[in-house]
Amino acid sequence: MFHARDWRELRLDLVTYGLLRDKNDRLYRRLRRVVQEGYLIDNVKGSVALDVEWNAKDGNLDRDFGAYRAWHAARGAHGRCADHPGQGFPEVFG
Repeated sequence: MFHARDWRELRLDLVTYGLLRDKNDRLYRRLRRVVQEGYLIDNVKGSVALDVEWNAKDGNLDRDFGAYRAWHAARGAHGRCADHPGQGFPEVFG
């Protein structure tokens, strides 16, 4: 349904590395690159992520919220809506 309207199922992977610096802000050493593989978010369009869970389990919700936080921190998503039918009204963060 969402795919027909140009929403895509996407995953955000983060690539980071650490920099060790001395008290004068001089680079001492660069740490190895770390790749963190993310989780697929059902529907992403522009900077909005939308997830619909029909039988959400606590573990899945924790994973999804972690994925949304990563997207937001990387400036990949500015808005999110997670709808969990039967568990009250949708949560919306912007």
